[in-house]
Amino acid sequence: MQAASMGTKAFSILFFCLITAATTALGTQEPADPNETALPFGPVTGLLSVDMRQKSDGLLVTLTLDGPTRYRTGRLLSPPRFYVDLESCELALDPSALPSTSGVRVRASQFTVSPPVVRVVLDLDSNWTLPRQLTPSPSDEVRFFVPRRASAPAQEKTPISALSEKQWRTNPNSSSPNGGTGFTVGAQKSCAQEELFSLTKALPHPMRQLVKRIAENSTPYRFGGDGLDGIDCSGFTCLLFSAVGIQLPHSAAEQFQMGTPIDASDLKPGDLVFFGVEGRPTHVGVALGGERFLHVSSARNGLTVTPLNAPYYAKRFMGAKRLLNSETNQGKNASAQR
Repeated sequence: MQAASMGTKAFSILFFCLITAATTALGTQEPADPNETALPFGPVTGLLSVDMRQKSDGLLVTLTLDGPTRYRTGRLLSPPRFYVDLESCELALDPSALPSTSGVRVRASQFTVSPPVVRVVLDLDSNWTLPRQLTPSPSDEVRFFVPRRASAPAQEKTPISALSEKQWRTNPNSSSPNGGTGFTVGAQKSCAQEELFSLTKALPHPMRQLVKRIAENSTPYRFGGDGLDGIDCSGFTCLLFSAVGIQLPHSAAEQFQMGTPIDASDLKPGDLVFFGVEGRPTHVGVALGGERFLHVSSARNGLTVTPLNAPYYAKRFMGAKRLLNSETNQGKNASAQR
């Protein structure tokens, strides 16, 4: 009886060792698809913009995020594609309006929701080779270079404007796709401003004029700023509403306590829209209509127009408040709305 018990015990130990060894061996194998690897996910970040800049021997592609983000790259065949998976990330841009050039098309999607992963794909024709990664992971600015094949005809070295993303940089310290500062230069700058002013056409005239001054002044993002020398998100709304005689506190959380609550389905141009985490508003912008809002998002983006249904913002949407009289388009007495 004792011998049988010892035999059973020895078999159990042997079985446990075999299972442990097998698990360890499997854990060291390279998965067929990198997406099968379960990695820890940190705080959720947002993909703010995708820029492409032509070089004489290829393309420089830059993905800008609002915080350090882990990522990994891979390639897909038939047709040839290169992808970047941004972990713990959500879209904060309009994926239907990304830059492209001859032979290279950029696509972005919310690849998975839980955990959140944004996949950026470059569709490449035969004139381009596999991109080279230029920045280590994690990073808040993912850069890679797409070499042109030696046999491919050289193209004119022309910057591909990020204006197609419907985002307008006003920060002179940020890197714009054409190597300049603020808006793109020449005719592109004029076109960009016209489109921006067109999107703000439903705002009161004093607000539109102020947006124009901010854009032409290349006002940079500055935390705590509320003037033409620098603004943050709540500083921008303070400045904007002061143009129509409404004085707002320089705080997204305090602005959230003002005005008339508005359902998202009833948003009108000029309504304040709020975003936050854990029940506290941390970001504010101004609705433009057409499910877009105008805001100052970060030092890299400055003055920006973003879809309200971009996953990064849709998930954080906390509500909207109305301070403008819908009939006269003039400001209400804000203090009376507390």
